[in-house]
Amino acid sequence: MIVEDEADLAELLHEFLESDFETVTYTDSRVALSAFKASSFNLVITDLTMPDVSGKQLIEAIRSLNRDIPILIITGRSNSDRDTQEAMAMGCQAVLIKPLPSPDQIIAIVRKHLHQSNQLPSNGVKP
Repeated sequence: MIVEDEADLAELLHEFLESDFETVTYTDSRVALSAFKASSFNLVITDLTMPDVSGKQLIEAIRSLNRDIPILIITGRSNSDRDTQEAMAMGCQAVLIKPLPSPDQIIAIVRKHLHQSNQLPSNGVKP
């Protein structure tokens, strides 16, 4: 699940990941939360700064439903930012800082966290 209110960035992340993973993209965090409640996901990538339901609020809601799902944060701010530190304290596994790393780096980060959470199939393709 990708949750990013900037449609162009959400689509870019989808394009980066679609060859290796099944992805679902949401630009509205409220809709994403409803989808999370109704479906099963292996990993969440979410922006921190979004209208309506912030990334931190979304992480809290997801954590109340699933304590173990890997969550990766997207932010335009540095790792020293207080919001990022709080999100990491909430159990997020990684921070992707805008501008985003290369597609290969993002795929490697996603694969690593899926593997660590036992969500990656043994053949390593399309969880």
